[in-house]
Amino acid sequence: MKKFSYNDRGSSLRSISEIEMKKRRNWDRIIYMVILWGILISLLVYIGRKTFIVSCEGELITEGFEIKFMEDVRVTQYFIQLNSLVNEGDTLFHFTPSETYDTMKVLQDNFLSDDWFEREIINNDKSVGLKNAAIKEKSRQYLIARKKLSQLEKEMFLDISNQNDIERMKNTLNELSGEISGLKQEVAYLQNYRQLLLERMKEKGNIMEKRDKMSRNLFYTAPVSGKISQINKREGEINYKSDVVMEVVDPKNVTISGYVEQQDIGSFEVGSKVRIEFPGGERSVGKVSFINYNAEALPVYLQKQNDPDLMRLRIIVEPWDEDELKKWPLHYNNIKVRVYKTKKYLDFLFNL
Repeated sequence: MKKFSYNDRGSSLRSISEIEMKKRRNWDRIIYMVILWGILISLLVYIGRKTFIVSCEGELITEGFEIKFMEDVRVTQYFIQLNSLVNEGDTLFHFTPSETYDTMKVLQDNFLSDDWFEREIINNDKSVGLKNAAIKEKSRQYLIARKKLSQLEKEMFLDISNQNDIERMKNTLNELSGEISGLKQEVAYLQNYRQLLLERMKEKGNIMEKRDKMSRNLFYTAPVSGKISQINKREGEINYKSDVVMEVVDPKNVTISGYVEQQDIGSFEVGSKVRIEFPGGERSVGKVSFINYNAEALPVYLQKQNDPDLMRLRIIVEPWDEDELKKWPLHYNNIKVRVYKTKKYLDFLFNL
């Protein structure tokens, strides 16, 4: 039988090598791990703060002088800037009564006052004229009565008239003389009153002229030494009465009141170094200058909802030095801050 020979050298067909695919990133796993690490880190921070750090809520207390006026004014020029240090007596700004007050209201008041004086003088002159006319009429009647009396006296010698007629005429003359004398006194009084009105008008005009000159040369000087913590009005802007133009804060009287829970007060001592965190994220260093061991109520705006214990022990914190004072936002008052430090048994390890 014929043998069949096969090609044992292998197939001539080449196998197609598979291309290895790159592994895809497991984003879900990465996200889960990030969240897990975030939770762990937050938990560690929370535990660390509870274990190693004591903190309390506090408020920044500043003592300043508010500059305001009892009438509307306009600040024309400032000679200082915000956060400038000033001494008592330094010139802060130039001001004048506002346009509404100085130009409109004063002129209107002057107009009404002058109008009242003028009307009063006119009425006074009218009264004087009427009384002079009455004097003239009474004087005419008096002359007639005098002639009548003289005639009656002559007729009495002729028995034409009697004594009663003469007496009645004398009484009439006395009445007319009294009325004329009274009218003359009233005229003299009205003339004096007119002169007084003229003098008052002149005096008022001089006062308003003097005030107008003074209003153009008004400078405000610092009533106390300190730091300019607020400037609430721009140059040329009207500052209405009782509004605060600016505030001068005494840096020597700037403190922070911290309200510490009773179980944490042992970590604070007079002279202790503490950290302060302000609302904007700024940080500073201070020292405890006073501790009040009498419990007092936590300020309302620092209270938290459902807080069962609102009683705290208050500490007073001062700036550590002048450099730290510069970091304190003196242009705010009663702002919420955070005061914290290491617990007492860790003070020797951590120098905050």
